[in-house]
Amino acid sequence: MRQAAAIGVALLVLLGGAAGGWLATGTWRREPQAAADAELAALRAAVVRLERQLAAIDLGQSRFAAPEAVREAAPATGRIAAESGGTRATVGGAGAGDDVMASLDPRRLLAEWVASFAGGGEGSEFFRMAVAAYAWSLRAELQAIVRDRAAVEALRLQAIAMFGGGSFRGDADTIDTLVALLHDGGFMAGELAALGVLANIGDGRTAELLETLALALAPAEVRTAAFDAIVRLAGGHAERILLRLLERARDAATQRELLARFSGADPEATLRAFELASRLGDREPRLVAAASIGGQRGAPFAALAEEWHGREPDDEVRERLAAALAEQSTVPSYHPLQATGAPDVATLTSDDPKSWAPATIDGGAEWLELVYAPPLRADRVTITQTCSPGAITEVLVEQGGQWRTVWSGAASPRECGPFAIDWSGGGAVSRVRVVLDTKLSPGWNEIDAVELSGADGRAYATAASASSWYGQGRRAGRTLLLEGLQLDLSRFLEGASDG
Repeated sequence: MRQAAAIGVALLVLLGGAAGGWLATGTWRREPQAAADAELAALRAAVVRLERQLAAIDLGQSRFAAPEAVREAAPATGRIAAESGGTRATVGGAGAGDDVMASLDPRRLLAEWVASFAGGGEGSEFFRMAVAAYAWSLRAELQAIVRDRAAVEALRLQAIAMFGGGSFRGDADTIDTLVALLHDGGFMAGELAALGVLANIGDGRTAELLETLALALAPAEVRTAAFDAIVRLAGGHAERILLRLLERARDAATQRELLARFSGADPEATLRAFELASRLGDREPRLVAAASIGGQRGAPFAALAEEWHGREPDDEVRERLAAALAEQSTVPSYHPLQATGAPDVATLTSDDPKSWAPATIDGGAEWLELVYAPPLRADRVTITQTCSPGAITEVLVEQGGQWRTVWSGAASPRECGPFAIDWSGGGAVSRVRVVLDTKLSPGWNEIDAVELSGADGRAYATAASASSWYGQGRRAGRTLLLEGLQLDLSRFLEGASDG
């Protein structure tokens, strides 16, 4: 049996074991059984397709051209051959006697993957999967492929995607490789892919690197993707970066995109951004800011909206400012500001609009950030969980401009009510960030209040922002469910009347 078939058998064994493990551990059991069976059938079909592809591959045929880094990394021997019976393999010369699996040298697999692009197209899916499994150990070679402007674009794109795994989070060499790709330009698909990966594996330093490049990136699609990556990486400090970019931006389209990303997580930076926008000569950025300011709360925002309304020459902008002034008099249901002040949800197990809730149910990663003005020396934070508790995975406090994790775990207690966390070293705390994984606790994971306490006494948050909130952007989550039920009912009634 040829080596390709032997590797295919090994792949089938591995995938079969993996599928059995998924089923045994119940990972798929959160979905209906029919969906799980369909997914398993699709996996088996994919394995069959790979097996047929492998049957057509002759690993002993001549090598195609590969990037220099891969040619240097590949073993010098000329071929991989399987002994008769397919149970043993020799690598290079006869007599090596290694097991079939021992022949799966990562760099040889990398060379085969690169060679599969010589005829054009998307390359070998089998070798892509094999290389992806060894991506961390092959990171230097993959980085070289990404940097190689002469390499096939499809190859470079697949290499970029391999950096998206958790093992690459914070890896300076990989981050620098992707940032260098952005700096070089001229590869839009690669730049968009790089920004998507950087948003997952980057850190605060990455956000700073992107700040230096963002305004020079082109076309606009790449530039706005850089803004999104900065927002994700910098968290509560993102708006300080956005403000600096806004101060340097000169074209209206860029100004509009930047203004649209201010959520109020940093009230001071957001207020300054809207002040700048109110005096821009182009109408479009002013429209964006006028529509957004209504979502901000506090006397400074109300004063700016009123003063701006008095001097604004454009009728449509004035209309938006008038609507903003009316909106600022109320706090929307489930808004992050519902988590400021003392607890006010009467029934902790209920779904109450006087608490903060994310935009979607069981959607995954979310965060709620609370501001305390003035800061106070504290060594305890008490989070009031309501409705469906148990989704909190990390709690951080900001002290002297630095974030510190004071608690992390698999999940917070699944009990409605106060969840208290103590720590030592009660320095002044200006912000608290609550990180959630809403998939851990089915239902609407809501927070009513977050209290700090310590040497300076007790205080509740005075301002708040969040990754999302029900009623903003993705607000259709619950509404669509109700509309769907109404639609189904109307169809049922129509059918009944026809009968």
